[in-house]
Amino acid sequence: MILAGRTRRLLLASAALVPGLAMAQTSDSSTDTTPPVINVHIGVSPLGGGVPLQKWPTAVQSFSAQDLTKQGAADFTGALARQAAGVNLQNSQANPYQPSVLYHGYELSPIQGTPAGLSVYVNGARFNTPFGDLALWSVLPDDAIDSFDLVDGNPVFGLNALGGAIDVKMKNGFTAPGGVLELQGGSFGTVEGHLEYGKQVGNAAAYVDISAARNTGWRDAQGSDIKSAYADLGWRGSAAALHINLIAGNSGLHGPGTVPVEVLAADPNAQFTGPNSINDKYLRLSSTLDLQLSRDTSLQAVLYYENIWEHLLNGNGPSDLPCGDGQNLCQGGAGGSYSTAAGGGIIPQYLPNGNNAYGQLNLNTTNTNGYGASAQITHKGALASSSQGSVMMAATAPTAPRLMMAPCRRARAIIMRCPAPGLAILSMSPATCR
Repeated sequence: MILAGRTRRLLLASAALVPGLAMAQTSDSSTDTTPPVINVHIGVSPLGGGVPLQKWPTAVQSFSAQDLTKQGAADFTGALARQAAGVNLQNSQANPYQPSVLYHGYELSPIQGTPAGLSVYVNGARFNTPFGDLALWSVLPDDAIDSFDLVDGNPVFGLNALGGAIDVKMKNGFTAPGGVLELQGGSFGTVEGHLEYGKQVGNAAAYVDISAARNTGWRDAQGSDIKSAYADLGWRGSAAALHINLIAGNSGLHGPGTVPVEVLAADPNAQFTGPNSINDKYLRLSSTLDLQLSRDTSLQAVLYYENIWEHLLNGNGPSDLPCGDGQNLCQGGAGGSYSTAAGGGIIPQYLPNGNNAYGQLNLNTTNTNGYGASAQITHKGALASSSQGSVMMAATAPTAPRLMMAPCRRARAIIMRCPAPGLAILSMSPATCR
């Protein structure tokens, strides 16, 4: 039985003791109150290769689709903040779909300029944007998420994984058959809805999820307009599984940002500078393969392409102000150098009302194409053994030589040398002690 989340395991263990206490009060017969054994397997890398959670050397928190909807509509970042230990959200943009995720002091933001300390993978492919390593939470369809793991500092997850990694697995027609239609609304013009449907026919299955959300917010010039879609087409046989999936998203987020307390005291709905908006268009096509080569050896691979278009509009206070001569603008105002246009000409003081008449509007548009491929070969077999235990191996290629060891409690330590560069070892984990 696979259970998502350590918290649930503790609750089940506690619940298993209560019936035992009740029986002890009514009967003198001995009762076995041993909590049930719960096996949770995690991926040693973004491509998988399950290892029992109790044998993994770092902290891992696992969650299922049900954990996303405990407070209502599916909310990925909200579930992280409420249920994952060590996670907090920071909302400096004043838009609920643009939070920065903080985990043990490391930050992952959807805003350019913030160093990324966490990596995110979706179906084995990197989700951090190629330009800036951002996480565009607004284009990820929360309702289509099947499970996700929060893994502490695993170097196998590569760039930006110093603080940890978030490994997301999406639904497919095998894991989520049937249909769901949800519509809901609320205050401040909030309207949300999603439709999902999955079906399996023989060895093939298909799944689709379409979601939309819109609200006007409670502050001036605040609001969100989000549309996303996810589709998966899969096939699986006795020794292989192949999936092709598509993620598409279009979001327009308007956040008034931070405001001085003096302005809020005058009007809680006010914004300090504006307009402030980010528009994202996202498209990703990926394919995953899981092939069982033998009883102990398997191959996992992923191939993906993505396109990200982002347009940012940001209004601020002016950096070019009247020079004091009544004729021109200077950088920073009187005493600064003359402000010049693209051709080098001095910009005149074209408004008569002084400093308060000017403002600054920043426009930024980026168009990014990203693509990648990854493959690993996993072999589970005894490298060496003793009378007390054995050590198992998981290998992947191509990668730099790497050796990690997590022996079982009663197994003696086994020291190995890394083999030739062409036979790189990714990780080592023990067999069950007997």
